[in-house]
Amino acid sequence: MITFRSLLLFFTLLLLTTSLTFGHSAHALEIDTKVDRNPVTINESFQIIFSAHDSPDQDPDFSPLEQDFTILNQNHSTSMTWINGKSIKLLEWRVQVMAKNTGNVVVPSIAFGSDKSSGISLLVTAGIQNNYRQQQNNHAEDMFLDVSLSASTTYIQAQIIYTLRLFSRIDIAQARLNEPTLAEAVVEKLGDDSIFNTQVDGETYMVTERKYAIFPQKSGHFIIKPIDLTAEIISQTQRPMFNGFFNSQLGKSQHIQSKALELEVKPVPELFKNQAWLPSEQLTLTESWSADTQSLTVGEPLTRTLKITAQGTTVGLLPELTNTSNVSEIKTYPDQPVLKEDKNADGVHAVREEKLAYMFSKPGDYTLPAIKIAWFNTKTQQMAEAILPEVHLTALAPAVSSTTQAPPEQAAETRATSSDTPNKLVTNTANLTVTTAAYWPWVALGLTIAWLATLIFFLSRPKPSVSKATLKTVDPKTVELKAIKQQLKQACDKNDMTEAKKVLLNWATLAFNLTSLGALTEHCEARLRDEILVINALAYGPETVNNTALWSGKRLYQSFIEHEARIKLTPEKKLTNDGLAPLFRL
Repeated sequence: MITFRSLLLFFTLLLLTTSLTFGHSAHALEIDTKVDRNPVTINESFQIIFSAHDSPDQDPDFSPLEQDFTILNQNHSTSMTWINGKSIKLLEWRVQVMAKNTGNVVVPSIAFGSDKSSGISLLVTAGIQNNYRQQQNNHAEDMFLDVSLSASTTYIQAQIIYTLRLFSRIDIAQARLNEPTLAEAVVEKLGDDSIFNTQVDGETYMVTERKYAIFPQKSGHFIIKPIDLTAEIISQTQRPMFNGFFNSQLGKSQHIQSKALELEVKPVPELFKNQAWLPSEQLTLTESWSADTQSLTVGEPLTRTLKITAQGTTVGLLPELTNTSNVSEIKTYPDQPVLKEDKNADGVHAVREEKLAYMFSKPGDYTLPAIKIAWFNTKTQQMAEAILPEVHLTALAPAVSSTTQAPPEQAAETRATSSDTPNKLVTNTANLTVTTAAYWPWVALGLTIAWLATLIFFLSRPKPSVSKATLKTVDPKTVELKAIKQQLKQACDKNDMTEAKKVLLNWATLAFNLTSLGALTEHCEARLRDEILVINALAYGPETVNNTALWSGKRLYQSFIEHEARIKLTPEKKLTNDGLAPLFRL
């Protein structure tokens, strides 16, 4: 017999199940999809990576991938990180695959029970056709290097991608590899190495791929020197009396070298001779507001966030934004800019974000001017412009509460008192005017006499004679600055942090009349500023001697060269205290 209690329990369970199911569907887990590189060739293996910050509904079903890809391997990992006292969970599924067809291929959405991953597109190109192996050396068939540039021609300070690939079909115990070098250039390693398998002339090779972003700081024709690699090769010789663990592994060294590459660097185009030079592959300019711009109240702040994102450039080239959007009638309070650089397989992505708070002192209509950023598109080889249109703001008077209004009698008394006050003020003003009128003629007469006396004194002084030898004298400060640059290069080549610190202090004293590295950072662009802050932190840390191993002289000198080059390229930039000044003040 069905009782009332049984029906109540049944409907309670039904309602709970329905709410849990609806709650899960309403808050579906976000599962991201990416590949370790894009594009890929049809005979190369690569990884598809699925990631989430919580456990999905069920285990994934990767069978939809088999339509366009051959699944070689898969694994799952979970990690925990702590950021600002909060734990963040990350789950990853890595699937190693090989494409079946060339062209634009879509990685389909994968079901994790009721949760689903996002789909992405992938470009699959034809396989390697050239025979990379060098036939003159048998060892070169087992291991060789291939290097390439994303383009053989670029512009000054524009990004060029240098790709290095190590092909190997033998076991390597360890290897030593130098980095690409280019005179007067900034070289940045991009992300982690990619490891995959590929087919070359019908043989399988394991490939280790490494990418660098190169930003030339001078125009001209350059040669990127070959890359040298020295590897310890493992060769196993099994003896009859030993087995398994006691196999003798005898190593031998092998040295290989890549080819040299030529790069043509063009100067700044004529269109940018009178404005800041900003080369980029893609640039966007966005804004956001903390409140509705059409319903503002006097006395309440309004925050504007400006963000510029550029691909293929460094953060030091991004211009200031808030100084172009100020209005004299509005009080403005800028915040410190947020600068960020991301380095991945596509290159360097630079971001500059600035916040500006506006405060209105009286009601009315206001107009903020348009913001325009001129930049050079390195893909289309044309000048471009990012624009934020002008913004119209309306500030309203604050609403007066009815509870704070004075009674009619008190309001009338206040109006009567106010009507008497102006007459008194006018009388006082008149008296002040009479007193001032009698006083100022004598002041003006005294100033005129003093001005005439000064003029007669300077006209009567003999003019100093200037000899031709004096006109031809070279500025000693310029000579000293060149010497400091050479001293800094020598210290950085030796990776001597102590000596580099001394040279920087000499530069600070000579160029800016400063005595500390902390004060010097105020006159440097972002990259050089960060390197100087690293020296300051390591030099005065608790383990000064050991900390020097964490410092890179190469990075410091590259940032110094980049800082100097940007000053020369920036139009109408004056030197601070006759010394070197930064391109943009952060």
